Amino acid sequence: MLQRQSLRRGVVGLVDMEWGRPWESWPHRGPRMRIRTAVYPEELAAAPGPTGTVLDGTGLVTMGPLKVIVDGALGSHSAYTREAYTDGHGYAGHGVLSVGPEASRDALAEARRRGLTAAVHAIGDAAAQVALAAIAEVGIAARIEHAQMLTDDDVDAMAALGVIASVRPAHLLDDRDATESIWPGHGTQAFRLRDLREAGVELALGSDAPVAPLDPWLAMAAAVHRSADERPAWHPAQRLQPREALAASTDGVGTLAVGGRADLVLLEEADELFADVPVGAGGLMDEASAREAADRLRAVDPLATVVAGRLESQR
Repeated sequence: MLQRQSLRRGVVGLVDMEWGRPWESWPHRGPRMRIRTAVYPEELAAAPGPTGTVLDGTGLVTMGPLKVIVDGALGSHSAYTREAYTDGHGYAGHGVLSVGPEASRDALAEARRRGLTAAVHAIGDAAAQVALAAIAEVGIAARIEHAQMLTDDDVDAMAALGVIASVRPAHLLDDRDATESIWPGHGTQAFRLRDLREAGVELALGSDAPVAPLDPWLAMAAAVHRSADERPAWHPAQRLQPREALAASTDGVGTLAVGGRADLVLLEEADELFADVPVGAGGLMDEASAREAADRLRAVDPLATVVAGRLESQR
């Protein structure tokens, strides 16, 4: 069911970050799309490596990264932040540091020894600081999962280290009001997609399913307009053009080429769908045009999805 629904939406691959040992179960689940299986520190000794190791006969299931969860979520006050929350209900803490600097460094060092890359969950800016310090010390290829609240120094560090920003744009639709309510004055640090891109940080847009819908078109729409209702875009300077949002949604594949992956999604009127939104004199995308572009992305219904040269879904 998961694969069928995902393929129907034009998704050609997943990173499975469930607990346990997903690398053992996926080869027996009839994979129809590309699957990367993650491992948590508790199971690291049992995980195959290095990252990219093929785990099944189809070649679709491969070993992915070590996942380390440094902090929690913003809405529950558990994202680890440099400055305290001020929610008007008496809570003024800094959130929860789930995995501290030493434990993070040790886990990443072991992953590097095993040839694994890292995916470090960090929503709060203090969590990002911990994650980036560990990544820099170990020298491991890594992604920051969420990269939701960042200072200028964090953005610069990600660019310098070559760390990928694995962002969940749909969460900005949910966390917009929460941010302004429980961490007022810090909205400029949230979902800095434009700043990250212009700093040279590679963006990878994702869903965080099942927390948010497994829908790449919703993620792209959120990145383009940054609003889920009648309100104007939240911090509009951070919006992406539709083609930029698409480029951040293709697992780093920028062109179709002989010998490349034969993973394709057939769409109607793609030229219009990914046309640039006009930019005004102030350098901001036109609000009405950005909203229309996001609406078109939300309405996408792929004609067909091809994985590894095989037609896996067709309308």
